[in-house]
Amino acid sequence: MKAEDITDFDAWLVHMDHALTDFFGWIDIDPVLLDFSVESLDRIEESLLRRYPSMESLKDKKESQHLDGYARYVGETFRKLAGGVWEIRLDDPNYAFFGIPQINNLGGQKTPACPLILVSTSVSRRTGKFLRLVLSSYLGKGP
Repeated sequence: MKAEDITDFDAWLVHMDHALTDFFGWIDIDPVLLDFSVESLDRIEESLLRRYPSMESLKDKKESQHLDGYARYVGETFRKLAGGVWEIRLDDPNYAFFGIPQINNLGGQKTPACPLILVSTSVSRRTGKFLRLVLSSYLGKGP
C-alpha cells in the first residue's frame, strides 16, 4: 500500500459533493428525481441502459468520468439508505475490489458493496431492477 493511494482516495471522498453536482449536470434525468431513494435507483439504471447498449460501450476510456458519477450516486444512495462507510482496500492485490472504492457495513452486513461493479453488472444483466434488488438485500427486504 502506498501513501499516495490513500491520499488519492481521501481526495476522491472530499470531492464527493462536487462530483455529484457535476453528475446532476450531465445525466439525462431531471435532478429533482435524483433524491437518493430506492426509486431513483430505477431511474439511474434506466439511464445506464440507455447510455450503454453493451458492456463494450462502457469500457470506452472516455466514459470513465461518467461511470464514476454513476458509481458515486449509487454508492451514496446505498450508504444513505443502509448505512455504511466508504473504504478502499489496498492491502491485498488479490482482493476482488482491490483499489476500487467500496462501502462496508451496509445494513450491518459483512459483505461490502462495490458501486462501480454494481453499475457495470446492471449494464450486463439489463434487467432494469438490479440495483434495487441488491439494495433490498442489504436492507433485509425481499424484491
